[in-house]
Amino acid sequence: MTDTAPCYLFLDCDRFYFAVEAAERPGLADDPRPVIIGRDPRTAPRGIVTTANDPARALGIRSGLSAAIALRLAPNALFLPPRHELYERYSTRVMTVLRDESPLVEQHSIDEAASLRGPTGSVPSLPWRCGPVFWPRRASPSRSGSPPRHWSPRWRARLPRSAPTTFAS
Repeated sequence: MTDTAPCYLFLDCDRFYFAVEAAERPGLADDPRPVIIGRDPRTAPRGIVTTANDPARALGIRSGLSAAIALRLAPNALFLPPRHELYERYSTRVMTVLRDESPLVEQHSIDEAASLRGPTGSVPSLPWRCGPVFWPRRASPSRSGSPPRHWSPRWRARLPRSAPTTFAS
């Protein structure tokens, strides 16, 4: 492997909606209660969990779970209604950081993207550069690593067959 080998970077913002809410609401990241992003089932009985913080996850509350079941698992949970326009603004900021580093960015969702990076020596700092987009506390928003298998051929096809490649992990 050479220092100039292209490198693929996969960025996934952990608990993205919760990280945004924690950035916007001081003290939320330190709240010991289960915090669930989703409509409160007492007022919207058919809602689902969009995401949840660590205390809620410890109780088995995950994305896609019925909000009514989440309420049974955590009767003291704080339900926050989703604010999609706000999440979109934060997503745009994260993707701007990626695009500042590489013009070849493939956004897969509001909080996931793949990027073909330059020399491997420049890769490790990118997740830390995305961090200041959020409040720099326990709601740390990003991790990087190898993209899922189904992304690799798509990115590999953009390189000459002889090009060495590296995946950041």
